[in-house]
Amino acid sequence: MGLSQKEIDIIYHLAEKLTGSSHKGNYKKEAIIGNVKKRIVALKKKSLQEYLQIVSRDPIEHKNFLSALTNHTTSWFRESPHFEVLYKYIKDNKTKFANKPVRIWSVACSTGQEPYSLALFLENIKHELGLTDYKIYASDIDQKSVEASMQAHYPTEELVAIPSQFHQWLELSHNKINSCFSITMQIKKHCKFFVHNLFLKFPYKNEQPFDILVCRNVLIYFEPNVVQQVMKTLCSNILDDGLLILGHSEALTKKNDHLVSLGHACYKYSSSAIHNAEYKISKEIKKTALIIDDSATIRLALTKILVSAGMNVVECADAESASVKIRLHQFDIIILDLNLPGENGSSWLKRSRSIGLKTPVVIVSDSSPKEAENIFGILECGAQDFMTKKQLSEKPDKFSEVVKSITEDKNVILFTKSLLRTFFFDDFKPEVILIGASTGGPGALAQLLERFPLPCPPVIVIQHINSDYAKALSRRLSDVSGLMQIDNLNSPLLPNSIYIAQGDYHLEIVRRGNSLHIRTNEDAKQSGHRPCIDKLFLSAAKAQASSISILLTGMGEDGAAGMLELANSKKSYTMVQDELSSVVFGMPRSAIERKAVSFIGDIKTLRDEVIKRVRESK
Repeated sequence: MGLSQKEIDIIYHLAEKLTGSSHKGNYKKEAIIGNVKKRIVALKKKSLQEYLQIVSRDPIEHKNFLSALTNHTTSWFRESPHFEVLYKYIKDNKTKFANKPVRIWSVACSTGQEPYSLALFLENIKHELGLTDYKIYASDIDQKSVEASMQAHYPTEELVAIPSQFHQWLELSHNKINSCFSITMQIKKHCKFFVHNLFLKFPYKNEQPFDILVCRNVLIYFEPNVVQQVMKTLCSNILDDGLLILGHSEALTKKNDHLVSLGHACYKYSSSAIHNAEYKISKEIKKTALIIDDSATIRLALTKILVSAGMNVVECADAESASVKIRLHQFDIIILDLNLPGENGSSWLKRSRSIGLKTPVVIVSDSSPKEAENIFGILECGAQDFMTKKQLSEKPDKFSEVVKSITEDKNVILFTKSLLRTFFFDDFKPEVILIGASTGGPGALAQLLERFPLPCPPVIVIQHINSDYAKALSRRLSDVSGLMQIDNLNSPLLPNSIYIAQGDYHLEIVRRGNSLHIRTNEDAKQSGHRPCIDKLFLSAAKAQASSISILLTGMGEDGAAGMLELANSKKSYTMVQDELSSVVFGMPRSAIERKAVSFIGDIKTLRDEVIKRVRESK
C-alpha cells in the first residue's frame, strides 16, 4: 500500500515522540515505514488513520506499533575490541570484583544477543580472574524484544557467530518448524531483562550505579540536544572509575574531563566536572561492504578502494563463507566474483535472492564478451552492476563512484503532482519510444520490455555500457522483448523493432519527409558519454517526433536536459523511474528537478502506462 508524504511525516513524528529517535539523519528511515505498512496490511486496514485508531485502543497493537518503530539490529559478540577492553578492565580491578559482583547495564539490548554475549564472556573468565559473581541488567524500549530476550530461543544459523568455547552453555532443541538453540539457566540466572525508556529514570530505585554500562549504536539515532540528555542519564548510572562502552560509530569527538578514552569508543568514567560536560558524538555511520573473491590480490585492491571511499570492509573467499556472514551481519553492498571455488558466484546470487537477500550486488569478475549474455542474465536476476577486473584496474575511481551511488541512502521522497507536467493526450500517437539507462539499467530494461505487446512503435535504447558488451545486450533485449533487432542504425525506423547503440557512437533521430530515420555519428562525448542519452532526446525534439520518452536508473544527469526539450516540444510523454526501485536515482531525479517529467513510477507501473498509451493511440 502507498502512504502520502503527510502520513510518512506522521510516522516519523510518532517515532520521535515514542522512542526519541530523529528522522533527520542517515539511518534507514524506510525500514520503519516498511514495518508500519506491514502492520496496516496484516490488520487489513485501508489507511494509516484507521490503523492508528486501533493502536490507540488495543494495548497489544500498541506494543506491535512501538516494535515497528524500533531498530532491532543486533548480533552475537559484535565489535570484538570491546571484549578486549572489558577483559583488561576487569583484570585491572579483579581485587574489587573478588569481593563484589560485576554489575553491568546493557542499554537497548534488542532481542538479547548482546547481554547474553556479555554473560557468556564473563562466565568463561570468571574462574580465571577470580570473580565472585556477575549481574547483567538489560533493557529495551520494545516490549516484544524484551520478551524474546527472556525466552532466549535463537535460530541455529546464529551459532557460527558464537565461539566454540561458549557452546557448553547453549542447548540445542528442535521443533516441527525449525531447529534452534537456547541459553542455559546457568547463564540466564545472571541476566535481568526489563522494558525501559532511556528518557526516564532507572526503574529500580534501590540499585546502585553500575561498574560497566554498554550502550552501543543508540546515540546515532538522536539529535545533539537529545544526546546530551541521554549521556547525562547514562553517566549518572556509572560508578566512579566505571567503564562506558559506546558503538564504534559513536566515539565522542569533544573532550570531557570525566570520560577518559580507552580506545574503540570505550571510556573510563569519573564524576568530576559532570556539570560542565558537553557530549558530541561522531554520527558518520560508515557503510559496510562484503567482498566475495577467492583472489587475495583482488580482495586487497578492492579493500583499498572501498576504505578510501570511507567504507568498512569484510572479506571472504567463497560462497559458503559469504552465506554465513550475511546471516549474521548487515551489509550495504556486496562485491561478487563469479568464478568462485565450490558454488560459483552466479548460482550463489540466484539462490540468495530466492531466499530473500536484498543487499545490492556489484559483480567484479573476469569475463569475456562471449560470456556477456550470461552476465546480463545475472543482472536481470539480482545484480545491480557489472565491471571486469581489467576495468577495475584501469578505472578504480569509476568503481568507487558506482559503489557510492548505489549505497547512497534513499530519501523516500514522494514527488507531488505540482512537480509533474501535464501532458494532453488528444490525438497522441507515439511514433517512437525512447529509453535511456545507466547503472542498474540492463535489469530494468529487461523487466520493462519483457514480451512487449505488439504492434508497437520502434524502440530506441541508450544504455551506458562497455562497447564490448553492447551487442550482447542488444541480442538479449531483442530475445526478452520479442522485438526485431535492427543492426542497420542508418535506416528508416520500423515498428515492432528495437534499436540499441552497439558501439562507441551516438544515435540520433532525423525526419525525412513523413518518416523518422535513425542515424549514427561520432561527435565528441557529451557529459562523458558516447552514446549519450541527451543526444538522442535532443534530436527527437528537433525532429518534432511524437514520442514516449523514459529515463531509468542511472548516475549523473544524462538525459535530463534532453527530456526537458522533449517536454517543451509538447509532443513527448516524459516518464522516469521512481527512487525506491532505482539502483541509482541520479538521472531520474535530475529530470524531475528540471520539471521535465509527466509520470513517475516503478518498472511495472511504467510498463503498464506505456502499454496503455500505445494501445489508446491505435
